Amino acid sequence: MADHQPRRVAGRLVGLGANDAKGCVVALITAALALHARLNAGAPLGGTVVLALTAEEEISGAGLATILDQLRPLDAALVGEPTGLVPMIAQRGLLSLRGTARGRSAHPANTPMDSPDNAIFTAARDLVHLRDFDWGPPHPLLGRCHAHVTKITGGVARNVVPDTCEFHLDIRTTPGESHQALYERLSRALRSELAIHSARLVPVETDPDAAIVQAIRRALPNTPPAGSPAMSDMVFLAGVPSVKIGPGLSARSHTPDEFITDDELAAGATAYERIAREYCNLRASAAPVSATAEGQA
Repeated sequence: MADHQPRRVAGRLVGLGANDAKGCVVALITAALALHARLNAGAPLGGTVVLALTAEEEISGAGLATILDQLRPLDAALVGEPTGLVPMIAQRGLLSLRGTARGRSAHPANTPMDSPDNAIFTAARDLVHLRDFDWGPPHPLLGRCHAHVTKITGGVARNVVPDTCEFHLDIRTTPGESHQALYERLSRALRSELAIHSARLVPVETDPDAAIVQAIRRALPNTPPAGSPAMSDMVFLAGVPSVKIGPGLSARSHTPDEFITDDELAAGATAYERIAREYCNLRASAAPVSATAEGQA
């Protein structure tokens, strides 16, 4: 059995989910408490901060989507994910497709010319074609859309030419093209039949001129915005200017002896507090600001 007991080692907090995303949870709570203490000391924020901690985003697809309606209206949001405190204002989407190549059963004693309808050959030609497929222009922060074949099955016996071959495509998309439009282009380009397995996780981006992005620029002037290849609850915040940001590094997530450092936690809490204050100063209103974190409580 795995040892899930958290421990402190040389300035590190080591344990399951320490980096992704309990570190963000701790930093967000610490920042919220600091803002509340300032309020009690007579320093009004000029806005409302809503702290929402959600779970199961990666295993059930629940996460923020299950409580978002209870949090509205929202003017802006911070999504707590380990980004090294680099503000991620764009993230890729996920389009999952199932492809089925059709052929005709035959005896393998026939040559490929005599029996050309080998479904595995058809699938193979389509998958090779994906390497040269026009995925569209690169996004300025995310680069080009790209795809991986993650699973392939075909054939019923060693002595039968297969009449079907099925494969799955994991396509990481960018905001430049809708999932439906990309699916239609791929369907026209390939001989295999394509079906959408999942298209709900769309790519998202926030305008660099949005108030929440400008607030982060003021709070963290030496960390320009970037794009994230990984998914997060940011996908559910359509219509709400949002930024993925938090202490820790994505490369540590889901690894043995996952950790976050004391210094990273402190820097994260300070950053969240500064961003909230800078945002409210920019807006000079009482509109609600949301801080959300995907984590395990």
